Amino acid sequence: FEGMLYGALKFSEHPRAQVRNIDGSAAEKLPGVIRIFTAPDITGQRYQGIHVKDWPMLVAEGEETRCIGDVVAGVVAESEAIARQALGAIQVDYEVLEPLIEMTAAADSPVRIHAGGNLLKETVICRGEPVDQVFAASAHVVEGVFETPFVEHAFLETEASIAQPDGRGGLIVYSQSQGIYADREQIASLLNLPLDKVDVIQVSTGGGFGGKEDLTVQHHAALCSMILQCPVKVRLNRPESIRMHPKRHKTHMRYKLACDESGLLTALHARIVGDTGAYASVGGEVVARTGTHAGGSYHIPNVDVVSRAYYTNNPPAGAFRGFGVNQSNFAMESMMDELCKKGGFDRWRFRYDNALDTGRMTTTGHILGKGIGLRQCLEAVKEAFDNNPHAGL
Repeated sequence: FEGMLYGALKFSEHPRAQVRNIDGSAAEKLPGVIRIFTAPDITGQRYQGIHVKDWPMLVAEGEETRCIGDVVAGVVAESEAIARQALGAIQVDYEVLEPLIEMTAAADSPVRIHAGGNLLKETVICRGEPVDQVFAASAHVVEGVFETPFVEHAFLETEASIAQPDGRGGLIVYSQSQGIYADREQIASLLNLPLDKVDVIQVSTGGGFGGKEDLTVQHHAALCSMILQCPVKVRLNRPESIRMHPKRHKTHMRYKLACDESGLLTALHARIVGDTGAYASVGGEVVARTGTHAGGSYHIPNVDVVSRAYYTNNPPAGAFRGFGVNQSNFAMESMMDELCKKGGFDRWRFRYDNALDTGRMTTTGHILGKGIGLRQCLEAVKEAFDNNPHAGL
């Protein structure tokens, strides 16, 4: 756009540190630098988020950083190269603090990521008979502990946004996000503008897979454009993208599963912990679904499942294809194989006999109606499964 300027972001050097002072005076003196932006430049609500307003656009002096994806300042300059050069001239004085990086320690840690504590959300599913009694009466019982790592979306196109004044006191924002209405609501709140003063236009997202649901640079471009009253473009390079946008949740899952002599599942006990990182994103909903799908694709009469999403000082975790189910499905399928091994059951037949079908219940007790195709799917792959040299235990 004619007269467009370019922004770049200064990220925190530490996952957890108190920001004592931000000094942009040297950066402002560099040729081509237009302005340095910090938290006091925000006129509206500095904390935003899709479901929980816990993510600051800019960390203010006197506050703690929560992850290395936090932004402490922004630069607007005549070119992106100048803006990025100026980032190095911004001096930030930190008091470095010990971070909380292990999700299994979050419940009892003295480090409190947010004022309300480290627990984002707990989901409890308990139905049927007490599982301990069912385990005692079951023919075969297996236990296992499983972990899955953070996973990066690795989309080819990194995040970018352009904002420009609309000439009527409002703003036009070009966004490649996966949720332009959520962008609009948050940007309006941030700038203290009515919704009808913010127009967010969807441009090609490219790859997303859940990794572009949250704000990254859209609100930075919007703030700079609104204050300077000219078009401003902000984009992330690859390292910045990786440190900023949410990932697939890291999980720790403790399972206990049982079946009877005929190979029908009887009970499931699962305790699931998900690392939602520094900010909520959609982590509460994701880890809740890890719990609601803890039993995978199988009918289990008695269930005791608790899943919890905890904050840590790791980069945020949020939406990713599968939305939390990939993790529990990995644990459940592994446990199914363990039961087959212990009871001497055929792996295909064991899954077929326990598969969800019309009239059977999901983990949450939902009784399914018509249109369930799992057994037909198993029938379709049976020959290939039987002929595969890795099909046996």
